[in-house]
Amino acid sequence: MSSPQDDIGSKAPYCFNQIRVDPNNEKNIFVTGVSLASSTDGGRTWYDLDWPPKRLFKTIYGDVRTLWIDPQNSDRLIMGSDGGVYMSYDGGKTCDHFYNLPLGEWYAIGADMDDPYNIYGGLQDHESWKGPSNSWAGKVTQNDWIVVGSGDGAHNQPDPFDSRWLYNTSTGGGLMRVDQKLGTAKSIDPRREPGKLPYRFVWNTPIHVSPHNGAIIYTGGQFLLRSLNRGDNWQEISPDLSSNDATKMVGSGRGGITWFAITTISESPLTAGVIWVGTSDGKVQMTKDFGANWTDMTPKITAAGGREDCYVSRVFASHFQAGTAYVAKSGYRNDDFRPFLYKTTDFGASWTPIIGNLPAKPVNVVFEDKKNPDLLFVGNDAGVYVSINAGKTWVRMNNNVPNVPVHDLLVHPRENDLVLGTYGRGLFVTDITPIQEMSDKTLAEEAYLFKIKPKAQRMDRTYGGNYYLFGDRHLATDNDPEGVVINYYLKTKGTDKAKITITDPYGTELAKLEGKMNAGMNTVLWDMRKQLTKEEAAAARMRRSDNSEARLVPPGEYVVILEVGAKKLTQKAVITKRVGWPIGPATEIIR
Repeated sequence: MSSPQDDIGSKAPYCFNQIRVDPNNEKNIFVTGVSLASSTDGGRTWYDLDWPPKRLFKTIYGDVRTLWIDPQNSDRLIMGSDGGVYMSYDGGKTCDHFYNLPLGEWYAIGADMDDPYNIYGGLQDHESWKGPSNSWAGKVTQNDWIVVGSGDGAHNQPDPFDSRWLYNTSTGGGLMRVDQKLGTAKSIDPRREPGKLPYRFVWNTPIHVSPHNGAIIYTGGQFLLRSLNRGDNWQEISPDLSSNDATKMVGSGRGGITWFAITTISESPLTAGVIWVGTSDGKVQMTKDFGANWTDMTPKITAAGGREDCYVSRVFASHFQAGTAYVAKSGYRNDDFRPFLYKTTDFGASWTPIIGNLPAKPVNVVFEDKKNPDLLFVGNDAGVYVSINAGKTWVRMNNNVPNVPVHDLLVHPRENDLVLGTYGRGLFVTDITPIQEMSDKTLAEEAYLFKIKPKAQRMDRTYGGNYYLFGDRHLATDNDPEGVVINYYLKTKGTDKAKITITDPYGTELAKLEGKMNAGMNTVLWDMRKQLTKEEAAAARMRRSDNSEARLVPPGEYVVILEVGAKKLTQKAVITKRVGWPIGPATEIIR
């Protein structure tokens, strides 16, 4: 068979090294690895044992995981790697990449406060990326996304006060500071002094930007590390916060097996120096004084039902009370799929389970809404769940989200968008403005008109250009609806149409709309334009133009009136501004 010097299984056999034999020619053998290794003489001679491949699938993204050979035609191959799915019709000499499949394994996500805001995230073996929530051409495509970090992407956190600065991590403790204005990046890896044991980091190394000062950042190995100058210098502000069980740690590489280290960090947005930390071996610790003193919360969480040795997937400091925090643990690594989710309101003196009716799926993330303390979101291995009563009961809100693990989520503080980072099916975004008002009281109403999210008028200009790649093999996501979104709730289904009238503050009618009368949530979109009269509409048809842009109402306040049967409800709608997009790229002088 193979020569002794041939390392056929050079890439992590626990997740690679599948052997495939051509069903029509037993001398053709393939082994998945960093490339697709192959032999045409029964294993005596091998090709592409390393990277880059020189014989087959030469233009793929590496780390090959699986291969299928058509039993009726050996030239027809389907191969999957960390870059997606590829097909070849000539035995691997050339291949096609199915990049139209909406796939992506997001470890963690972030968002900035630009307008439109950008979403950041780290992908499994596919760098860190940044993409806009809305794009100049009316759709977000692959061309709108740019790389902002190398390696296996992990956490990406922009400075919430100045998005020029982005901090991100790659696997095993690699940290980078990106200057997005100048397009430069600097490694800011923490290093211990010579003679001391090196830091040990988990695979998905966390980073946390202080909500009080964007120049203060935290990361964690076995110690919590803080930088006061954007990562130029680091200081240890804790003892070893893990269980530090030397019998279970094996030294290797940059500091040891990826275990017994910090996984999640959260500083109170209300009180600086109140910091919560969780570790991969189940520890939850808290300091009230910037790290001078630490309290181990693990025994009390264990007493409340939390498994002691479970990976702490998230600590989350409340937006409303400094002493309130949430802890999620994941038993996935222990083959224990029970949900572990707890809340304290007294700085950890006591803990209450808020599992409610969550299914038996590991919990990966918990998030408390910034405007409603009773509104909680959970991402687990089945999708996303919401609670409007502080965790007493939960409702699955996947809707068009497939049954896929949600590893991270956030609510944008200005736009009220819930952003999901799934591990397998990419990103999902939805507006949760109406959910922020939901309660048992609102749901008991016969009809309820929710507050209306302020809206900017975006002038998406393409000048008639065909900017899109047409057909169904290219991914494109539409911008947010270009209009004021009107959401209303009906307790029971009606038989007629809901009537919506838009007026200016002085009662002048601008538009009349109709809406559905379904039980539950209903939505109507006003395009922010004054409706044409019958005569104006007829004249527009003759001109073959309705002068749509000229009919845009100016930014300002408007009144929305909902009529459902005998019930009449009103809300204020605000058009904040009219924005355009610059044409062409611009440069910055670095020096």
